Amino acid sequence: MQAQATVKVVTQYVDRVRVVREKGDTIFKDVTVYVPVQVDAACTINRGFVRLHDAAAAGELPEPARDADAAATGIALSAVAGTLAANYQTCHENSEQMRALQEWIGEMGAAERAPSPKP
Repeated sequence: MQAQATVKVVTQYVDRVRVVREKGDTIFKDVTVYVPVQVDAACTINRGFVRLHDAAAAGELPEPARDADAAATGIALSAVAGTLAANYQTCHENSEQMRALQEWIGEMGAAERAPSPKP
């Protein structure tokens, strides 16, 4: 019973993550469609944005802002969009993993409570 539940949960998890990855890969591939070269040229990503993003990604508070934060980094907006798309893809994969783990725990509990088959 537990082995069947595990196979079911893992199969569903693998299928859901495959869909998440396919969607994420499509979004990542289309970054330059939504953020064309002209937009990259017109947008300046400053150091403050990068520091704030990196601190948030690390779960840390950023250092206090300073004058140097206004300077351009040379990072294109399309690169930022690509990084964010990849980060969200990973987030959705983690969400599916957590959902599968919770489902598996529920299935294991149900299997323990089920009466044993008679020989």
